[in-house]
Amino acid sequence: MTTLDAPLFYPTQGQAALVDPLLGPGRLGVRLLSSAEGALAYLGESEFRRVEQEMDDLCETRPVMLLCHLRAGTARGEPRSPALDTFVDTHADELRCPLLTIHRTAGRVRLRGEVDVASAGLLETVLARCSR
Repeated sequence: MTTLDAPLFYPTQGQAALVDPLLGPGRLGVRLLSSAEGALAYLGESEFRRVEQEMDDLCETRPVMLLCHLRAGTARGEPRSPALDTFVDTHADELRCPLLTIHRTAGRVRLRGEVDVASAGLLETVLARCSR
């Protein structure tokens, strides 16, 4: 496990420049963990959206898993994450929490798993954005 500062985690050459060297012989895959709020603060909204799409593409074409941590809980009185709307809009088709997967298609929302306190803020935001 290695911790990277934002400039190393988001190289100017793109996310493949981070991932591809890690996919050497003897490695079955790469798991990356990032903070959505930290990424948004470092990259800005348009670059955040671009990088998230690039990572989604890498996850589909390589043995890569990205876990983008988002402080979305509102049920415990936590402040609402300023990145929440951008994060939901960026991932138009599917969002995942530890216990819940949210699929969105043409005005429909399908849930798989369990809604709990940690996923309540994310689900609330998805439903509010669908009703617009």
